Amino acid sequence: MTGETGTISALYRTVGVTFDTVKTASPKMRECIALAKQAAAIDVSLILVGESGTGKNLLAQAIHNASPRRVNVFYSVNCGAFAETLVQSELFGHEKGAFTGAESARSGIFEIADGGTLFLDEVAELTPAIQTKLLQVIEYRQFRRLGGEKIVTTNTRIIAATSSGLEELRRAGKMKPEFYYRLNQFSISVPPLRERVEDIPLLADHFLKEANRKLGKNIKGFEKAAMASLERYSWPGNVREMKNIILRAAIVAAGKEILVTDLATELLSTTAAEAGDNRRTDSISIADVEKNHIGKILQITGNNKKRTAELLGISRSTLDRKIEEYRIDV
Repeated sequence: MTGETGTISALYRTVGVTFDTVKTASPKMRECIALAKQAAAIDVSLILVGESGTGKNLLAQAIHNASPRRVNVFYSVNCGAFAETLVQSELFGHEKGAFTGAESARSGIFEIADGGTLFLDEVAELTPAIQTKLLQVIEYRQFRRLGGEKIVTTNTRIIAATSSGLEELRRAGKMKPEFYYRLNQFSISVPPLRERVEDIPLLADHFLKEANRKLGKNIKGFEKAAMASLERYSWPGNVREMKNIILRAAIVAAGKEILVTDLATELLSTTAAEAGDNRRTDSISIADVEKNHIGKILQITGNNKKRTAELLGISRSTLDRKIEEYRIDV
């Protein structure tokens, strides 16, 4: 559902999203959920730290729905997808004439979502100026609209998220120290799928059932070779990537089981073996596996970044960051 204020946010009623929605048999993920339940019980700002595709948005919705704010709205904003002026206008609103195209005054999310929860995904992508304004909202529950002088009050809870480590962001200067320390008072690490291998059969079955409903099919499960391939794979795109791969497999499957040949074998063949060796010997780093995998998908798509991001189950901005981080030639 599109937010009332524009195209960079999403407004959710989060109907039915609870901690039980998070499918897991993993001790690491159960520990994460236990912390999230504590976060739901206390009305403070917090940050979720985990790789892209690990389910931070879903966890944030579950926290909202278990909190006293559940009767109000949940907003989600991708902080890294748009220019500073647009993000500021979306969050804080603007007055008429605040910037080119601002033909009338407009309320921002902090006014519309008063009493609810705001989820800021990839919060480290915000500029220092916006981080400073957010810090004022967290500490004093007040702000000014873009181009305005009047102080506006709000009672909106902030749940932030980042795919990079907080200390890493602080050292790199991507997060203002005072903003870092304020958010880091309560942080929750969301484990990547490769660290919750016991969840792979559970999630695969869950996403297959979703695919069956969407496609009107009745695929019963996975042949052993197909499940073995899923369990060996390193999942750089995490849960989101698994959902996409299983949907594609269900589309092409002709029988009552997902066969290994139904899977995106061009995605799995090389890196599955590498990821398996990595778990046994640690001789290959996860970074090497991820770099090789991204490079392979770029080759398959003819360096089409949009298509590559879709196949990996990650955002375009995350793909661009990974390409730069690993110095992948495009």
